Amino acid sequence: MDRYVSAVTAFDLANKVRTGKLEAARDIIERFDDFIAQGCFAKLDVTHSHALLAGQMLRVHKDPFDRLLAAQARTEELALITVDQAFDQFGITRLW
Repeated sequence: MDRYVSAVTAFDLANKVRTGKLEAARDIIERFDDFIAQGCFAKLDVTHSHALLAGQMLRVHKDPFDRLLAAQARTEELALITVDQAFDQFGITRLW
């Protein structure tokens, strides 16, 4: 089974570290590629299809990062690993 980490996750983590909301993730963003390789994850870039779908989704969830993650999961037919039940409103498979 392939496992992916979205470019959206990298952006979201870096943004939260920059704004002081998640200082604990500083080491992760500084060594992001190493963590990806160590975990045997593939990188999932954001495509125009992902962006267009995220922009068209009903605003049941206002966080643009989460909307992009949901769009990627739907477009690529992937399950999203998250405890956030708000993702259930996007019609995707959520694990956890």
